[in-house]
Amino acid sequence: MYESLGYTVAASFSEGHKKAPWGVALGVGVEPFCDLPSRMLGACITGKGSLFPASANYFLPSAKIVGIMSNLDENDLKYPLGRYTAPATISPEQRGLWIEEMAKLPANLSKAVAGLSNNQLDTPYRPGGWTVRQVVHHLPDSHMQSYTRFRLALTENSPVIKPYEEGAWAELSDAKTAAVAPSLALIDGLHTRFVLLLNSMTNADFAKTFRHPELGERRLDWTLGLYAWHCLHHVAHITNLRSRQGW
Repeated sequence: MYESLGYTVAASFSEGHKKAPWGVALGVGVEPFCDLPSRMLGACITGKGSLFPASANYFLPSAKIVGIMSNLDENDLKYPLGRYTAPATISPEQRGLWIEEMAKLPANLSKAVAGLSNNQLDTPYRPGGWTVRQVVHHLPDSHMQSYTRFRLALTENSPVIKPYEEGAWAELSDAKTAAVAPSLALIDGLHTRFVLLLNSMTNADFAKTFRHPELGERRLDWTLGLYAWHCLHHVAHITNLRSRQGW
């Protein structure tokens, strides 16, 4: 067993790799694409009161020293961390871990796409899925919505928010063809402001809500967890593709 950031890591490597899994994830002996949980054969992270609930399993970033993923079904490719499920009780410590993940996104995303060619950026992360380029552009599109919802909820009484059609946005010309650099810069500036806001919020602030027309009332602490998961979810799409392709 290995422990870091509240995770318990259960190794299931061959004898020769038993000492490798968490070292691989942290870049000991091999440079991973980014330091985050994502699906890989060999090692399973079980949440232990940390980023996500103990009922879900998470996997270390893949690296050539351990081997390339295989036999993944469509759901593994689409939801490499599983679906978001918030813990029954969200503590200030839990929120702090989530805010840390929000702060890490700009660097993790930049590292995930570093060195990719245009052809590689235009590769779908899974059959029938968005391209890497669309994933990168989706992140600021989505997180701008969340940032606005937080500010509305903090300044109004449970406002009704307006959803957006993320699939249609991803099909717009800029999302399909634009260079990724502007979106990397956008997510950097956005998350600088977002994290400043999150760190200023009180317990009472995190209990405030907004109303989604389809999903109903949502607390801000629950929403913070969703977007921390969202950061990891989409970066894992890219890093897992790179591992499978050997990029």
